[in-house]
Amino acid sequence: MEFSNRFLEMLKLKGKTQVHQVDYTGAIILLLLLVVAVLIIITVYYIRKKYNFLEHKNFNTLAKSANLNIDETRILFNLITKNRIKYPLTCFTNAKLLDDILKKGIKEIHSNKNLNNNQKNEKIDELIDIKMKIEANSKKNIGIKSTHLISESQKIIVFIRGKGYFYATVKNNLKNYLIIELISELITKRLLNKDEFIKIYFWRNEDAGYIFETKILDLGQSIRSYLIKHSDQLIRSQKRKYKRIPVNFSAVIFPILKNKKNEYKILQDQPEQCNIVDLSAGGIKLLIDNINQNIKLLKVEFSINTKKVTLIGRIIRIINKPNNIKEVILIFLKISMESKNIINEYIYNYLPSNI
Repeated sequence: MEFSNRFLEMLKLKGKTQVHQVDYTGAIILLLLLVVAVLIIITVYYIRKKYNFLEHKNFNTLAKSANLNIDETRILFNLITKNRIKYPLTCFTNAKLLDDILKKGIKEIHSNKNLNNNQKNEKIDELIDIKMKIEANSKKNIGIKSTHLISESQKIIVFIRGKGYFYATVKNNLKNYLIIELISELITKRLLNKDEFIKIYFWRNEDAGYIFETKILDLGQSIRSYLIKHSDQLIRSQKRKYKRIPVNFSAVIFPILKNKKNEYKILQDQPEQCNIVDLSAGGIKLLIDNINQNIKLLKVEFSINTKKVTLIGRIIRIINKPNNIKEVILIFLKISMESKNIINEYIYNYLPSNI
């Protein structure tokens, strides 16, 4: 009997031991699974961290190549992060994506009630500078070296030694020569002779200004047309800083004078009416019925989407157009940051819809 009781106690003890062993094994398995899960999370975290580091590093490299400074790079990256852009690097090659990002940024600045007007204009100016730098960088490799690539109907300026300069048009771009035609109908005789050397300047749309030297190969059919030699020595002499677009805005101008104290004085009380047909943040082209050829400075006032723009500019060229219309080219000498931003926001379509 005593033996039986001991045997039963041993069985009970053995059973308890087995139960505890099963419970401990399950805990070990659970712990192992937890460790594996933690390792996976840590691995993914460091992979993402390394990827983000490399992406940020590549972003900084691209930003530097686009001539963005440290602050501009930080501003752009913060905007991209805020808008959860999946592929941040594409903002340097995708103009539409960049426009969408900057437009949202400008809209947020306009609606920020904690900023005064000057602070808003400074921040908007920073975003537009970012756009201009990236845009300019994307176009730096689109230049041409040869006149074979000049488009027909390209407007050019022909400089003739001892006779001044004349506006002309490229009528045909052929394999062996260009055919150009002087525009002015007031020309009644030949201005150039065969083998005479000339210098030509032209502005290539969405690119830059070019200048080259060439010579007259032969005379054309009319007294204003000439066959000129091709050149592979184009000099890219000027890159436009500001984007320019055609517009049709009514404006008023005041002839002004700058005195010895560098103060601007309006010369007449009644303004002249005109139309702006070409606009940038650095200059405008306007059409007017009449203008005093001795006037060099103008004050210009006009509105864009109810926003008033005021500026002072210097006349660099006046061109006679049909019906006694004058085409006046003006570069800005004085313009507020607010007016400049209004122009740029319109040009890049960044103006908020409620303005």
